[in-house]
Order: sequence, then structure tokens, then C-alpha cells
Amino acid sequence: MTAMGERGDHPDELCPYQGLAPFEAGMSELFFGRAHATRNLLERLGKRLAGHGTILLVSGASGVGKSSLLRAGLIPEAARGELPGAQRWRCLLTTPTAQPFRALAHASGRDEYASGRDEYASSRDECASDRDRGAVAERLRNDPERAMAATLRPGERLLLVVDQFEELFTLVTDERERQAFVAALHALADGPDGAAVVIGVRADYWDRCAAYPQFAEAIQDGQAIVEPMTESDLRLAITGPATAAGLTIEPGLVELILDELRAGRAAGDRYEAGALPLLSQALRNTWERRAGRMLTIRGYEESGRVRDSVRRTADEVLDRLSPEDRRSALRIFRRLTLITAGGQVARRRARLAEIHAAASAQRRTQPETPAASPQPWQQPETQASPQRHEQPEARAASARPREHPETQATPARPPARAATTQPRDQMADLLSAFADRRLLTLHEDTVEIAHDALLTAWPTLRQWLEPDLAAQSVYDRLLEAATQWSDHHRDQAFLYRGARLLAVQDSRPRWDRDPDSFPPPGPVVEAFLAASTSEARRAGRRRRLAVSGLALLAVLALAAAATAVNAAGEADRQRRLAISRQLAAQSEVTGDVPLSSLLAVAAWKIAGTDEARNRVLSAATRTGRGNLTGHTRGVMSLAFSADGSIVATGSDDGTARLWDTATRRQLGAPITRARFDCSSVQLALSPDGRTLATACLSTVRFYDVATRREVGSPLEHEEVVSALAYSPDGRTVVTGDFRGVTRQWDAATHRPHGPPMGRPDHGRDLASIVRRMAFTRDGRTLAVASGKSVRLWDPATSRPRGAPIAAQRETVLDFALSPDGGTLATVSFDNAARLWSMRSGKQTGVIRDRNTGFNAIVFSPDGTRLATGGRSGRTVLWDTASRRQLVALADNVMGVERVAFSPDGKLLAAASDDGVVRLADPQVHLQIGRPVPAESAVALSPDGRVLATGIAGRPGIQLWDVATQRPLGPPLSPEGARRAVAMIDFTADGRTLVSSSLDGLWLWDVATRRELAHDATLSGVNALSPDGRFVAVQHEQGIVFWDVATRRRFGPHIRAGDHTGVITGMAISPDGRLVASAGFDSRLRIFEVATGRELGGNPPAVAAGLVNDLAFSPDGRTLAYTAADAAVRLWDVPRRRPAGIALIAEDDTPAALAFSPDGEILATGTSRGDVLLWDLRTHRPLGTPMTGHTSGVTALAYQRDGTAVATVAGDGTARLWNAGKPADLVGAACANAGRSLTREEWRSLVPQEEYRPTCP
Repeated sequence: MTAMGERGDHPDELCPYQGLAPFEAGMSELFFGRAHATRNLLERLGKRLAGHGTILLVSGASGVGKSSLLRAGLIPEAARGELPGAQRWRCLLTTPTAQPFRALAHASGRDEYASGRDEYASSRDECASDRDRGAVAERLRNDPERAMAATLRPGERLLLVVDQFEELFTLVTDERERQAFVAALHALADGPDGAAVVIGVRADYWDRCAAYPQFAEAIQDGQAIVEPMTESDLRLAITGPATAAGLTIEPGLVELILDELRAGRAAGDRYEAGALPLLSQALRNTWERRAGRMLTIRGYEESGRVRDSVRRTADEVLDRLSPEDRRSALRIFRRLTLITAGGQVARRRARLAEIHAAASAQRRTQPETPAASPQPWQQPETQASPQRHEQPEARAASARPREHPETQATPARPPARAATTQPRDQMADLLSAFADRRLLTLHEDTVEIAHDALLTAWPTLRQWLEPDLAAQSVYDRLLEAATQWSDHHRDQAFLYRGARLLAVQDSRPRWDRDPDSFPPPGPVVEAFLAASTSEARRAGRRRRLAVSGLALLAVLALAAAATAVNAAGEADRQRRLAISRQLAAQSEVTGDVPLSSLLAVAAWKIAGTDEARNRVLSAATRTGRGNLTGHTRGVMSLAFSADGSIVATGSDDGTARLWDTATRRQLGAPITRARFDCSSVQLALSPDGRTLATACLSTVRFYDVATRREVGSPLEHEEVVSALAYSPDGRTVVTGDFRGVTRQWDAATHRPHGPPMGRPDHGRDLASIVRRMAFTRDGRTLAVASGKSVRLWDPATSRPRGAPIAAQRETVLDFALSPDGGTLATVSFDNAARLWSMRSGKQTGVIRDRNTGFNAIVFSPDGTRLATGGRSGRTVLWDTASRRQLVALADNVMGVERVAFSPDGKLLAAASDDGVVRLADPQVHLQIGRPVPAESAVALSPDGRVLATGIAGRPGIQLWDVATQRPLGPPLSPEGARRAVAMIDFTADGRTLVSSSLDGLWLWDVATRRELAHDATLSGVNALSPDGRFVAVQHEQGIVFWDVATRRRFGPHIRAGDHTGVITGMAISPDGRLVASAGFDSRLRIFEVATGRELGGNPPAVAAGLVNDLAFSPDGRTLAYTAADAAVRLWDVPRRRPAGIALIAEDDTPAALAFSPDGEILATGTSRGDVLLWDLRTHRPLGTPMTGHTSGVTALAYQRDGTAVATVAGDGTARLWNAGKPADLVGAACANAGRSLTREEWRSLVPQEEYRPTCP
């Protein structure tokens, strides 16, 4: 092995690859592969400036290379004159940090390409010399144009690049600060001579930007999408820096890297965005292991390749640390991460002073949070600046980034470093150890994780963070909620109640035990909790007063003895209510998935509180059944035992492990000890479940599953084994290797029998690898995937059966045989799953998921379903016959490599590149029945027995029996209609159906199926009043009303001419007094039906595109509406102001919405096809999205009793979802838990109540 210290003949040279860090402006000579993207960016910016545009938004997925493109592409090219006139401009580069104005003030003292022009840049007024830039930051906040003009020469223009704009949402907790910073950027860019403002933001925060009106014009006309690299781009990104640095590359290395990256290729010739930082780290590690001036294949393989380079780099740093330093590293990385509202781990920038102070506090006997450390709950005016200059003696020089860390040779595995006696120097050295390997980035007085990729690619970090995720989530939510409460003038609507307040109370002991990770709350948070507690007590007193009033009435009506009995009963009821709410709170915060479901069910059975119902709903929508964690690298092989009680896993960490599927615990120590030269472990379980075969390199060993001891002698294959399988009778073991050769072995003697199958490939082409093998159930045929096809072999003769099938243009990654042996399913690099006839070899069907390509596939034991594992981490269940998506079961952090069903089909395991195996329940509990063909519109009858849908591809309406999913007679065909139905609704009595399209308005008698009326003049957007008495219809740039009973128009013709363009949506209040309309101008207006008068104080226009849908709450006090910015906004109609915070979907856009009949839940259908239920008291989702549609939801309707939701989507199906029927929800929650609470658990959790079985 090449030691890391053996760096060739030039130990002082700089590495041309940046690792996880971005390329900076001064590194443009090493920045390759983005010439086209840079030109495109400059052209877009030039067009914006020529058209007096304000801001250019640059977006792309995490890891696509936005930061490097802006810093090493846009900035230096603009300075060279590629942007006309820009060579005479001043350029500032900033990131928001936790205090964006201070960061901007700090940046205003620098110029990214001023060197060589004059001395002006080094004396930039007060901005460059003010050690505490608070005054400058305040001027930028109050008058940004004037404050920034003070740093410019007369007539000089500004190019302002704001990178990592997502920090405005992950680090800044004060919404007023966010709004002020956005307004300042807009002010700087406004006008013909304003600054050229370029904002780089991650794609998953695009919707958050769209919520600000100042970005509306930029979102519509001024956005640039950074796409993943093409193969030619990547090739240049690999070879260009090496050539520029005078290095050579061993022949075959580039192709080897590209072959590995092809596994993540998206549609077309572009590669997955997230692979870019991993590639950069792998190349940096390869450079460290170079042979002289050559980058070698051996060095690349020793570095961990692309997939494992980050993990290996981080673990190498960790391995050199003493135990004390490892504990310190844990504390550092906790400080450098946070939990988002969606429960995801995100990077956080921290001050060096905060890190040092935390280290000092940890060493004290009684830890305390240093006053100098800025805390996330502090208000901006009291928060310490992340860019503040400390006194020289308070800052460790060694904590700065070293100028040339590559010049210091580092042995491959030096002894652990002893703890130093200087805590501050020790912490500085520790930070530098990670920064030298580009895992952390050290700034002047702050530190941050170098890239988001570290959060997912380093299993050790995830294992550090996972135990505290639940407590951290409650903690972060509390800080956010307190900030929102403060921002909204301490409005009581934002206070904690019920389960969330109890969750805080339960979590505080955990916080108190670890003040380093959970610093004590500041005054704002304490005031918020005090107000929440006081309000809860007042609510309790109000309930008790109500009870007392009822008791007083009872006293007047009943005898004293009866009153005493009632009082005792009421006391018992209140006690059970309190226990129910307490269990619901515990259900929310526990990280144990089955236990969370059981606590929710127990809470509901003890008392049917709202908190319990919501937790049961959350438990019922959760398909996850827990995770198997322990592997430190990707899990590449997976097998269930015959009875399903054990699952075996083989990993790239060199180990095989056995797991108990009920407890999700590892059974004993790893069977195969990790070896440095063992890159991956393949495995297979014998059909009787007694023997486990494992392959490491070219050796196959056998283990007794019960004792986990090796049995018999190993067998030796001549090449590295890449696949392993048992015959159905257990008598034969089959091995496949990297050259494409398959060999059979006697399972008892471990001797080969029969000649090898397949032609050996002696080259380095990874396409020849045997990736998968499987026998048909009768054992008479062996299917082998190698290269771009699957070949069938006769095991008895070792001869092929006919020509290869599933021949494709791309390498086959995985395949599955149907239980009846008639169908072969394959997945490959072409992002499709294909079905083939085993008899004819012809393709019989294809499955695509627009959200991801596939790595893995498997049939369910009964053959009715297929499960796929995606490169994006999605595990999806499909109906085999219709090839329609049933449900998305889980989203892994990284790509799914293998999927497997348990023998009874009740459990699905998905093995991921992050080393975690996620277990899921593949039974679709919340979808009622099967999907039915439909299009554009949907409605449920008031009694819930009839579903009405539009017909796919033609005008008409189909009625369906909800119980059987069968059509109720032939379709209703509107005479003369040519276009599809746009709206369907039942009147309140269920006797009449109203439908409309661009051909007019129709009434139908549901019982006789006769057409009752048709008005061809009413062909616009319309809405039926909740009581079914009248319809509001767009007509001649206005709104008219049509009486259902008289079939005539009535009332005023509302002239909605202020809408620029046609009306796009309408909703009528429950009492029929108001109608709300939305137009192409993105505005909403509310009118009185009787007078046509417009109410004042309408909701503000949405910033991004058209309003997708709008609806009144059942009490008429709230109007909900949604647009393309992924937010659902709530408008308080009487008060004419926002009704609390918007409902923000993390990564999808709500396209349709409806209130539950009780007004407590809002159902949304999204553009991705998911259905999400929102708790309107907490403004948070209930459970996980209900998935099944493969395209965007176009319409959604609640059943009148609130127990079901109907949806129709662009995939041509309508579906019914269980949305609140307690008995069904409890059953689904119990099915997800897979067990009942034991008596011991009950005594521990519910000591006040007598034991009762939680689940059957």
C-alpha cells in the first residue's frame, strides 16, 4: 500500500483537487468542466442587466457545484471582461450566516478581484477597518443603498454574490431579519445602475425564496438552474486539474471512475449531482497516494473510490485521535449541525469562540454555558456576531486554516495523539486536523462542515447524532416556535398546547443532563413556555368551570347522591384525559418507531383525545418498521431466513451480520471480521435457514446461523466473488465473479461440479461483473445478470438456454424472477424497470419513477407486487399487473442497493449506501381498495357510498361503488360535450350531481342518471355552495350565480375586472355569504354574494405563479390557498390578516386542498402525487405523506363524515384514503407496530391504569 506520506518528488506542491471544499476565485486555473455553465451564467446575468432586471437566482441540487461555479467561474470570468464592463466593477462575496447584515458588512471590506487595480480596495472606508462592524451592519439594514455606496468609487458598480443563501433559513431564526435582508438585497439591485446581485441557493430551498415578493420577478424571469455534469464535463474535471498541475493519470483510471459514477447517472447523459463532492474528495485522496507524479488506480482504490472516499478520510482523522479528542470531536460536530423543521440534519456555522468556550465548559466539574457564546434563541440585537474580531490573545493562531496543508507529510496511521495540557490549543489542533483534510472549513473566526455530503457519507457522524435526534428536534422546534411567537407580537395563537407542551416537559430532563448539547433557554424561550403553561392552566380552568356549570345544573335536577357519582366520574374522565395526552406526547418524542405507534394506540384507547387521534393518524401513515444500524459502509447484499425471523446483511465494511427482525437488534458479533483488503461481503442463506454463506474476495466461508460459528472448509473461487446463491434444494452453491464467470459447487463438500458458465473477461471493464444470480423455484434454470443482459442456464449441463434475454443498452444492475417463473424484471442504468417474458424473451412492460432511477428490484412472495430501490433513496411498491405505483415506503438518506421481502410478504427490507437497512410494512393500510381509472375531477357522495370521477381521455362522468370499486352503470355522457369535466360535486342531500367543463354546466339526477339541466353559457371556472343551493361561475370577466333549484341566474354580476386576466379558481363560504376568487394576476379577492361588494383587506398576491387551489374552512373564518411556492397560506377572513404561519411542504408543492368537516385538519395533494394531512392547531404534518400516485394530484375531496379523502391525479387514477376512521387507524397503527405493549412496558409507562392489551 502507498502510505499517505509518500507523495512523490514534490512534497511542497499544492493539490489541484479541493475535496469537499469549493473552488475559490483564485483557483480558476484549476477549475475545469464548467465552461459552458459559466458562459450560460454570464449570458443570463448580462440579459438581466440589459433588461434592468434586479436579481439573478442560481439554483441546483446539493452537490451540483454551485459554489465553485459562482466563485471560480462567474467571478473571475466577469473580472476578465466576459461580462461587459464588469472588469471595472467591485465584487463582493458573502454568505448569510446567522447574522446576514454583519456578514455583508464584513464582506464589504473585501474585493474578490480588486488586486492589481489600485490601492482603493485596501482602504474601503469604515467597512474595512471597523473591528466591530455592528454600526456598518445597522446602516446596511436601515439604508443599504447609501451604506454600500460609501464603499464604492464614484461611478463604480457592484457585483454582489450571495452564496449558500439557504443559510438564511437554516441559521437565521428571526423572520424579521430574513425579510429585512431580502429587502436590502432588492434595494441594492433596484434601478438601472443598481448592483448586479447573484444569489446561489440549494434547490430544496427554492420554495422558501418564492415566499418573498421581492423575488417574484427573479423567479419568473431571472433564474438559472445549474445542471449536473455531463460525461465530457466530468472527464475534463478529472483530467484538467491534473494536467494543469503537471500530473499524469494512469491509463484506465478515468474510465474506472466514470464506470463507478454511471451507477448514479440521471436521465440522459448527466450524472447525479450529489456525486460531485464525493468525486472531488476521492481525487484528492488519490493525489495524496500518488506514485511520483502519477495518479494511480491503486491509489484510487486505496482511497475508497468515489463511494467511500469521504468516510475513509473522516475515519482516518478519527483513528489518529486520543479517546478524549474523540469525545471533543463529537461535541464539535454536534455544535456544527442542527435539525430542520422537516427533521433533517443540516449544517450550522459556529463561532470559534463558541467551540472553545464549550470545550472549556465541558472540562469544568459543573458545566455551564459561557456567557460569551451566542445561543440560537437569542434575539438578533443581543446575538454575538459570527464575524466579530476577538482580541489577539483570545484567538488561537493554529485554529486558522493552514495555507498549504498538503505540504505536511502525514503517516498513514500514526499513533493516537496524547491530550495536550492547553485546552484551547488542543481544540485548535483538533479543528485543524479535520480542516487539513477538507472536512471542516475554518474562516477568520468561524467554522463549519465543508459540505452537506459529509452528513450522509460519514456513518460515524450519523451514529453520533441519531441518539439525540428526538430531543434535538423538540429543542429546535421550541426555539423556532418561540421566535414565531415573538415575531407575531406574542399572539396566543402561536403558543404551545397539549402534546407539544408535554413533549417539552418530558425532554427538559434530557436537556438539563447535557447543557453542552442543549444550552439553557434564554429569556424569550422561557417567556414563551411560561405563557404556554399559563394558557394551558387557563384552558384547564375554563374546562373545569364548564364542568362545574354542568354539575350545578345537575344539582338542580338530580339528587345529591347522583351528583356525587357524576363528580367522581368527571374526575376519572379528567384523569384519563391527562394520561391520554401524556402518552400522546411520549409517542411524539420517542425515537422507537413501534413503541411510538403503541403509545399512540394506548393513548387513544384510554381516552379519545384530539392529541391521541392525531398521533394514531401519524402512526398509521408511517410505513417504517425501524432500522438496522451497525454497518459503517454500504450494505450490498441482503437475505431473509425461511421463517422471516432473521435477516442477514453483507456490507462494504467487510462484515456480515445477522439481525432479529422483531427486535431489530444484531445477533451477536459480526460473523466476518472486517479486513482492510475486503472491499465487500456477498452472502446467501440456505433454503432451510441454517447455513449462511459469505464471500469475501475470492473465498466463500460457511457459518451455522444458530451458533454463528464457521462450519466446514472454505471454498476458493479463482477470482473475486461478486454474487452468491443457493439452489432451491440447498445442495448447490453458485458463485459469480468480476470477470463474468459463474461456477457451481457442492454445498456439502464445497467442491466444484460441472464446467464454469460464462466467458471470462480479462479486461478492466466493470460491465462484465456478475451482479445477480437466482434460480427458478423448480431449480431447473439459473438466471445470471452480467453486462447488459440476463442469460438463462441449465444447471444440470452448464449450458445456456437460448439467447440472452433482457438485452439492453445499459448494464443490468439487478433482476428478479416472479414466483411462477414466467416473468423476469430488470433494472439498469436507463432509469427504468422492465418486465420480460421468460418464455419468449420479449419485453412485456416497463415501469418508470420520475423521481429516481432504480438500483434494485424484487417480487413479493405472491407475485402481485414489485418493490424497487431507487438511486435517490426511494423504495416504492408497484402493482405487477397494472404497473401502477401503490405506495412509496421509505426515503433512505442514500441510494438503495438491495431490496428483499420476508417470506410471508409482511416485511420489506431496503439496504442503503449509508450502511443502514430500513424495514418497512409493504401492506398499504391507508389506501382504501384499488385505484380506479379517472381524470381531472373527483367527488364523494355525502353518504360516502358513491365516488364520481372524470373519465380519462373523453368527456363524461363515471360513478363508482366505493365498497367494491366497480362502476355503477355506464358513464354519464353530457350531450354535445367535447372537453373533459373540470368540476364535479354532489349537492348536500346527495340526490343531484353538478358538473362543469368548458362546454357548460350540467345537473344530473343521481338515482335515475338523467340529465336535468344544461347551460352552455356558463362554461368558466365555478364552485358549488356547500349547501348545494347555487353555483358561482366565471362569466365575462366576472362572477355570476346560478340557482340549482330554479336553474336560473340570480343576484349581482360581480365585476372582478381588477383581476388581470381570467379567474383561475373560486370558493364559497359555508354560509353562502362570501365568494373568494383567484386570478392570473396571482391575487385573491373576496366578495359578498348578496351585494357583490368587495371586502377590503384582501390577502396579498402570491409571489410565485398562480394560485393552485383555495377553500374556506367549515366555520368560514379561514381561507386556505396555495401556489407554486410550496406553501399553504391561511387567511383570517373576519380579521383580514394571516391566520398564523404558513404550512410549508419541505420538498413538494401543494396543488389541491380541502378542509376536514371539523376544520381541524387540512388535506393537501401535491405536485409529486402525495397526500398530506396537516394539524391546523400546530401547523405541522400529521404523520408521513400517503403515497401512491405517480403524478401530481389535480383534485381532492373530503368525505362529509371526515373519514376518507378522494384524490385524482395526472397518472390517470382516482384513489380513496383513510383519513381518520379511528378503528381503521388503530388497526393500521397496530400493524405498523407489529406487537402489543407488554405488561412490563405498561406498568412502566401507564402505572395509573390497569393493564389492557394495546393491539390484538
